[in-house]
Amino acid sequence: MGVLYLENKLTSKAFTKSRLAVIKMLLSQAAISIENARLFEEVNLLTQGLELQVAERTEALSESNEALQIANEELNAFSYSVSHDLRSPLVSIVGFSNEVKFDVESLLAELDIQSLSDITSERLESTIPESLGYINKAAEKMEGLITNILELSRLGQRSLELELVNSAEIVDKNIKALAYQLDKVELTIKELPELNTDELALEQIFGNLLGNAVKFLQPDRQGEISVWAERDQYCWHFFIKDNGRGIAEEDIEHIFEIFRRVGARNVAGEGMGLTYVQTLVRRLGGRIQCTSTLDKGATFSFSIPIISTESQRMI
Repeated sequence: MGVLYLENKLTSKAFTKSRLAVIKMLLSQAAISIENARLFEEVNLLTQGLELQVAERTEALSESNEALQIANEELNAFSYSVSHDLRSPLVSIVGFSNEVKFDVESLLAELDIQSLSDITSERLESTIPESLGYINKAAEKMEGLITNILELSRLGQRSLELELVNSAEIVDKNIKALAYQLDKVELTIKELPELNTDELALEQIFGNLLGNAVKFLQPDRQGEISVWAERDQYCWHFFIKDNGRGIAEEDIEHIFEIFRRVGARNVAGEGMGLTYVQTLVRRLGGRIQCTSTLDKGATFSFSIPIISTESQRMI
């Protein structure tokens, strides 16, 4: 609130009605200007406070991301180191197991089996070779697991090479590699884009997802697989849909877990394919998800950020 004092001692008729009206109008404009200035100052102070909060939170987020990246790199290095170190005793196990097998076979060739007791003969001819077989099979499985862990670790360490990639050509390359399995499958490939991303990573993603789509088709009905892409302001979204065996609703949240297999076990695999895919998609800055109905099929979709709007077009 403010006061404007006016006084004219020269004449009594200085403040006529018209002049008072003008003065009132000027006073109203002045009051509005003063209020606007006050509000502007408040907004300015609030803006400065907000900018400071945003800067502080951005810095905190940057520090968190940096710490997370360091932790991820350390975890990858640890996984690689542990997996590599596990191979040494595994080689010894397999090596000594083969030596024992060779020694047993040599004994059987040198000894007169008829002169041995039934128990000793059974051990040399059956029990020991069978046990050695179990050891070798377990060692082979462990070797496979170690190899998978090493591969997963390498995926997290490999430097990405961003370039303009034709996703249609990548899909076509994978389709040709699966030509025999796709011989009687109804395949629908819609328009696919060029985009800036890592070609090898995208090829591995499509390879795993298309391979799974083929692998889990049902033999009692016509197989169908569809591939297409959609774009929004920020990402390309790719979709691979099949009409295979599908995934139970309660299992969908587990399908990307390492060494996790869901559903029937009559299809070969170690439960690593989708873990690889998720790791690669995340490294490219995207996300992957799955929707499915058991016995009706599944749709996997993953996103790849649009890094540059230049040269992004449908092929």
